[in-house]
Amino acid sequence: MSYFSQFNTLSAEKAKSVFSYDTIQRTGKYIGQFTQAVCFEAPSGAKGIEFEFVSDNGEHANFSLYTCSKDGKDIFSANQVHAIMVCLRLRGAGVGMQKASVWDNNERKRVEKLVPQLTGMLNKPIGILLEKEEYFDGNGNPRTRMNFKHAFEAATELMADEVLAQKEAPERLPREVGKLKDQLAKPPVSAPPFYAPNTPKPPAAAPVPAFDDDIPF
Repeated sequence: MSYFSQFNTLSAEKAKSVFSYDTIQRTGKYIGQFTQAVCFEAPSGAKGIEFEFVSDNGEHANFSLYTCSKDGKDIFSANQVHAIMVCLRLRGAGVGMQKASVWDNNERKRVEKLVPQLTGMLNKPIGILLEKEEYFDGNGNPRTRMNFKHAFEAATELMADEVLAQKEAPERLPREVGKLKDQLAKPPVSAPPFYAPNTPKPPAAAPVPAFDDDIPF
């Protein structure tokens, strides 16, 4: 019981920390900066970038863009990374080693490590569109995550193609914002009950009697 003895004494600092790390939970348009852009390789061999975004209001979101398949071929999200670079006015993202908070499978928690990052993308104003997705984990429990949709230049609200075309007024962003919507998960389909051969099925439920008209609900 030694672990639970910590609750015998109130910690005001721990209580306040509940509100010190607000996560983005709403589909929409955000302006802020990337504080992490970690280059990673999945066990399958696929590669990508894990971003940590902090909005100007102090809200956080983490999302990953898989840029390379396990076969070594670029996939669509690689183009999204280049679009982000355009919105940051970067000709190169500058891969370098820098400390970041990353998940450690052995310790089963996030730890500080020196890892490769796209350092040129960090701590610069950027606008992004995020979409909330609901899903069910492997145990059937409901979960939510924020998915990256598009980037735009924070100061002008121009998107990548408009920056490259040297346009002065943003036209695409309002249309893309209008397309955003929460992605709702469908409940997992449970398998029908199995009855062994010659095993009688349970009897059908008795018919429900009609309600008395005097019942007020």
